[in-house]
Amino acid sequence: MDGRSFAPSCSPGLSDSDDPIPNLILQQVTFPLQLLASKLATDLLELVGVPVLRQGNVIVLASMPLDVAESCSGIRSLLTLITLAIIYAI
Repeated sequence: MDGRSFAPSCSPGLSDSDDPIPNLILQQVTFPLQLLASKLATDLLELVGVPVLRQGNVIVLASMPLDVAESCSGIRSLLTLITLAIIYAI
């Protein structure tokens, strides 16, 4: 090579992927994912015999309540996988 940097060409749709997702849309997607994560965690705890109660996205144990945060929704992983799938499809 002659010292110039090599940058692969991207599709026009992928070049706009660095724009942030509007907060309203992000909340409409993350909250159901939070509920799913808390439901699965509660079901797993009940399966192994731990007494647990779920109230929305809060898991209540005998010793303390646990809040399922937005970061537990998996939205970042989902967006990364979608981006990789688009790149792979191109």
